[in-house]
Amino acid sequence: MIVRTVNSALAAAVGIAAALGLLAVADGLRRGDVDSVPVVGAMLSKPDSFIPSIPIPLAPAAILAVLAFVLVQLLMRLLQVRGEHAAAESFRRWGGSGDLPANLSPGSRTRAARRATLAESARKTSGDLPEALGGASSIDAQKLGGSYGWLHVFGWALPVMGFVGTAMGMAKSIAGFQDALKDTTQANVVAERLAIEVIPGLASAFETTVLALVAALVTYLCTSALQQIDEEALQKLDDASLELIARTTVKQPDNTRAVLDSISKKLDALTALAKLSALDQILAKLTEIAKLPDRAENAVKGLTEAVTELRAGALEVRNAGAAMKEGAKGVEEATKELRAAAKAPYTVRIERG
Repeated sequence: MIVRTVNSALAAAVGIAAALGLLAVADGLRRGDVDSVPVVGAMLSKPDSFIPSIPIPLAPAAILAVLAFVLVQLLMRLLQVRGEHAAAESFRRWGGSGDLPANLSPGSRTRAARRATLAESARKTSGDLPEALGGASSIDAQKLGGSYGWLHVFGWALPVMGFVGTAMGMAKSIAGFQDALKDTTQANVVAERLAIEVIPGLASAFETTVLALVAALVTYLCTSALQQIDEEALQKLDDASLELIARTTVKQPDNTRAVLDSISKKLDALTALAKLSALDQILAKLTEIAKLPDRAENAVKGLTEAVTELRAGALEVRNAGAAMKEGAKGVEEATKELRAAAKAPYTVRIERG
């Protein structure tokens, strides 16, 4: 955390210093007194070596123009990143309940607003919220890495521009050295012309490289620091998404004992009904016996049949009870598995591609 703070502070200081330097150059050009600008004034006060009609050298001017463009883009991106931080905090406070804050409305272009829209859609359609937010996190991570690529390209292009400017300046200086040797062979004259035409050109050529390297360093520091701040905003949003998933996960109540009691009561009722059914059959048979003639042999025969029916009914009741016990045992085992699954920890994994 301390390292990140130091890097951010250093990048801010460097960026502010570079911006102030560019403003000083712009003011000097406006007043026609660019020579008074510190550091780069002497470099910009001379005309271009290849096109003398241009009042300032092209290579340093191009380097400063690119640096100014990069700083403007970084400032605009900084404002967006601050908005992402604020939206992530609003997403965390919202937590999937109540009305959406203004910076999470569908019209907002922040990452948090898109995730809030996904969460609302998943809640209304009973969709898979963990899968939706996990996919959004992966996409956001890929977009974040790619959005800073072109700024890093400028960081690599600036030194190349400096080397090109240096090569052009050295070529012009070497051509002046050749002209000095061609016109005269006197050592004092050659030395004087070298001091006037060649050596200043070489010094200016190397100054272009130094300027380009400084501009590239400013670009790299500011871009890296801003990307790190943006990644912190994305991490904050990912943490808030996990909190939202944890809060909205449906937890099954631990009512297994109540379910078992209800099943047991239903089984008891079924057993009682089965017993009553067998007794009803016995009573019906006894009624038929009472209606038979009074002859003893018919009564004995009817009584024998009633006893047989009674035994068969008792056997059926016993078989039904055993089957119901087996069913209750199976239901109890299934309920134990349900309880174990409900108590298992809910794991959500968000992968970034």
